[in-house]
Amino acid sequence: MGKDFVVEYDPNIPPSEYMKLGGFAYRERELKDGDLIIRVNEYTTLTNEGKKLWRMPPRFPSI
Repeated sequence: MGKDFVVEYDPNIPPSEYMKLGGFAYRERELKDGDLIIRVNEYTTLTNEGKKLWRMPPRFPSI
């Protein structure tokens, strides 16, 4: 099984091959990320609605 990643926003992240303008990066998921698809840090404000919107969708069994 592949690794899980989250997207992190930090205006100090330089441009890269994957993010031409910088500011965003894929990061390996850590326990502190829970089931969010974004990383919460000092540049992220997460409202209660945001906590619902930015969650990993449930995994469906293979058909």
